[in-house]
Amino acid sequence: MVGDGLENVCTWKLKDPTNAERCPHTLEKRNYATKIKDSIVDCIGNTPMVRINNITAKDGIKCEVLAKCEFLNPGGAVKDRIGRRMILDAEK
Repeated sequence: MVGDGLENVCTWKLKDPTNAERCPHTLEKRNYATKIKDSIVDCIGNTPMVRINNITAKDGIKCEVLAKCEFLNPGGAVKDRIGRRMILDAEK
């Protein structure tokens, strides 16, 4: 449906001085360097990026090309990130 986007769901505005300090969105800081995780949920979203310049060099392309390895997420897809958020919110 047209018009059912985030602007109609979230009423918080960055530029609004009356609520600039009260952001309702969850901002999370994670330590991706931790070798032993507390849960499989902690593995989601830390997918590596790999240079694939050997492919581009072969074709004469003069730029750096990166591939994001989403298949290394526990569920095998980029959709794991939204699943992680749903799990964390449900546990609160």
